[in-house]
Amino acid sequence: MKQVIRYLYEYENGNRIRNVGFIKLEKRMDKCAIHIHGKNLDFGQKKKLEVFVFYVQGGDCIGIPQGVIEGEAPMINYILKFEPEDAGGQEMFDKLAGIILRNASEKTYAAMWEEEAADVEHMTTGQREVLEEAATEAMPEEAATEAVPEERQQSEEPKVRESLIEHVEKLVEQQEFQEEIEKYIPPKTRTYEKIQRQDIARLPRTQWHLANNSFLLHGFYNYHHLLYIEEGENRWIGVPGIYHEKEQAAARAFGFPQFHRVMDADLELSAEEKNTFDDFGYWCRQI
Repeated sequence: MKQVIRYLYEYENGNRIRNVGFIKLEKRMDKCAIHIHGKNLDFGQKKKLEVFVFYVQGGDCIGIPQGVIEGEAPMINYILKFEPEDAGGQEMFDKLAGIILRNASEKTYAAMWEEEAADVEHMTTGQREVLEEAATEAMPEEAATEAVPEERQQSEEPKVRESLIEHVEKLVEQQEFQEEIEKYIPPKTRTYEKIQRQDIARLPRTQWHLANNSFLLHGFYNYHHLLYIEEGENRWIGVPGIYHEKEQAAARAFGFPQFHRVMDADLELSAEEKNTFDDFGYWCRQI
């Protein structure tokens, strides 16, 4: 199973202008689930966001509709579940590169789990093919054969199918979502620095006791570093580890309630300083 976590960005004029949350992708050969966590989203006058998964072909971003998220609250937490037939077939399912949320005025939010150059603001949806397919299915069998061009019959491209809104379900209740957001520190203008245990002496004296914190020592000896995060007037210290329910309970018990994932571009780690097979990040506490 493929599992990845990616930031969800708002796009404007081809640029990422702000971070609005994150997604968790869980993908198998025969099914996919995308957990969507967002805040400060603009649902537009119609109070809804259209949901698309997309792939890139010939430089074009091709979206496959997956329903609609409706509401007024700027914060969402949903899980989108779909199968290969909902993405136009196994071939399209395997090529999927990301997800797009778009309101009626085409304000665009997107997250990508594949390294693709995608123009998400100028996505095409294949609606024309969907309408043609529906019209063809309504005709008698003989007439349909005559009406469909030969090249379309021989095409290996599966037809794009629009899934129904029931594939968009709520992930958890509001209280549970608040706990999820608690683990997530949205990136703004922050800096990261790898530090050693002795560097805790650089912190205010009231924080020196952390040098003997059992949870901190466990993470430090496993991954040979700690993390210092600074953003404006805010400071955090992070202990490297894996996100897991049991690990979360221990982290909270020892005073590190927030779990934060750091992008590779923001922090250079050696092979012994990270775990590439599990959900690696930092258990953080504000100092």
